[in-house]
Order: sequence, then C-alpha cells, then structure tokens
Amino acid sequence: MGYHPETMVCSFPPYPKGGRTKLGEREPWSLGGALYALKPWIGFDVWHIDPEKRGTGNRTDDSCGWFDRTPGAYADAATYILKDETFMHDVRLILARREPMPYPFYAGISERHMTGLRLPAGEALALVLMVASELELRRWWNGQNGKSGAHGSTFVKLFDRKRDVTDQAVSLALHPLDNLSTIEEPDRVVRLIAAALNRKLRPWWRHPRWHVHHWKINFDLSRNLRRMFQPCATCRKPLGFGYSPLHDHDGDHHMACAGVYMAETP
Repeated sequence: MGYHPETMVCSFPPYPKGGRTKLGEREPWSLGGALYALKPWIGFDVWHIDPEKRGTGNRTDDSCGWFDRTPGAYADAATYILKDETFMHDVRLILARREPMPYPFYAGISERHMTGLRLPAGEALALVLMVASELELRRWWNGQNGKSGAHGSTFVKLFDRKRDVTDQAVSLALHPLDNLSTIEEPDRVVRLIAAALNRKLRPWWRHPRWHVHHWKINFDLSRNLRRMFQPCATCRKPLGFGYSPLHDHDGDHHMACAGVYMAETP
C-alpha cells in the first residue's frame, strides 16, 4: 500500500446511479446522467488532507484514522482482557488447534497453491466471536476512558445497551479473502478485533470525512481550463478541455501518446 495522505470525501455531481450503459449503446435520459454531463463545468471534488501526525497509533498518512487501527472505544476493554489470565489462556488453547491447511487460492492472483497453519473455520469463528463478545461486554459493563460503565451507572445500564457484534465476528472469521484464521499471537488477536469493532461501530460523526478543517475542494472548471493550454508531455500538443490524461513521472500524457487506446464507439 502506497503512502498517500489524500482521500476523496465526495464528488459532485455524483456518478449516475446504476452506472453507464455498454460501449456503443445509447444511454437513456436521466436527471442524474444530465447533471453528470455538466461535471466539467460545475463539478468539484472534496478531499480530506491528513495532517500526518505521528504517535496516533495509525499510519502517518492516516493519522486521523480513516482506516482506524486503534481500539478507540474498546481500548480499556482490550487492556482489561489482556490482563485476564483465565480468558487469555482460553485464547491460547484455541490458537493451539491450528493445523496445516491449504491457503485460499485465487485464480489470476495466487502464484501457486500454498499450505500453512490455520484454524479450521469453526474454531476461527468461535475464537473471534468469544473475543468480540467479551470486548463488547467489558466496554459496556466496565466503562471506557475512565467513565463508569453499566455496573456503576444506572443511566448507562438503561440507555447505552450492549451492541450486537455477531455480524462483525462472522466477517472477521469467515471472510473468503481476509480473515483471522492464520493469526498466531494471542495479544494480537485481541487488538485486531478491538480495532475492527471500533471501525465498524464508531458513531458516524467521528469518521475523518467530517473533519471539515482538513478539507480541500478542487473545482473541475479551473482544472479543465488549464488543460486547454497544458501541453502533453509526449507530443507537446494541448491536452484539451475536460481531458483526463495519463500521469507518470514525466508528466501528463494523452492516452494514445502513452500507448493506451480506447475502444471507439461504432
């Protein structure tokens, strides 16, 4: 994964719902399609520019936590569980059941069939569901960030109900492309699941896309007007209004100049 602190928040006008028709077919008229056709003139993109702070627990180019790797609301719960020798002993017992199994093979992606130590699907599901449920219980019952949980606050007990983590646990354990069946370290199991629950269950308004003070707005019209006079890095002819060039270390190129040819509409 490359280093890049810029992430698109939204684009206006939005891409037409349902996508575009096949090449060569006439697109039926729609308000979304008509609005999108005006994008070179009225369009703009909103980008989140990460401040690249260090010491946040996330990648430097994602210090705001767009893909948050920290436990967040589950930090105190994770600390509690990691100190619980009885619970961690059960985690180690399940991890000890790993056995040689073939890794998933993806045609066109995997170079060859490989085998390694993995948990069977049932054991992986049991492990993730056990840890996720305990994390949620401790978040709700023990409290977080020094605040009382349900055991010491009637208000929390009545109005901050436990959240269902079953769907998240199933995805983490059984997802065909990315799951926790190969994990080895007990401590890492707890931290990874805590971070995944935090990403999925954090309030919408805490997502970095709402960091308005980190926004940058790019208007399509000014860029398109500039490209009317910007020369292609290969042929030196103007790129043209609204043209989407191919970019490399030498600059911006016409697709044809870079050896990329688009199929023509009959």
